[in-house]
Amino acid sequence: MDGSSKYARRGRMVERRQFPRCSVSLPIRVRTEGGKSLEVRALNLSHGGIELGCGPSTASEIVPALYHAHPSTTPPINMRLRLPVADGSEASFDCRGTVVALRRLSQEEYRISVQFLELTEDMQHDLFRYLEQCTQARR
Repeated sequence: MDGSSKYARRGRMVERRQFPRCSVSLPIRVRTEGGKSLEVRALNLSHGGIELGCGPSTASEIVPALYHAHPSTTPPINMRLRLPVADGSEASFDCRGTVVALRRLSQEEYRISVQFLELTEDMQHDLFRYLEQCTQARR
């Protein structure tokens, strides 16, 4: 097996993740443990976490070289998410996350997978609402 999180069942891809992902392209503000504020792009989002896209210098700020071999030992990061919702408003919240993976796609493109920590009920509700919209838009 290739370790993929999807597999084919009767010609159809089936999602096996605990929290299916929604493709997005949203600006996200990240604050490192050292206090540095960085702008990155969210590329996908789920109830459990977020995948960030950035260049090499930003990736090094979020996951210092010391942690590249084991990104999950990187100190938690703080993020500010702004999610557009159906009524035209915006749900904005701050949350913490822990880096679970760092992937280099090319010299100029990195992906950082972050698992959410400490989401309040309001944050979970806003995230659920946004992901429901995203899922319905794909149908």
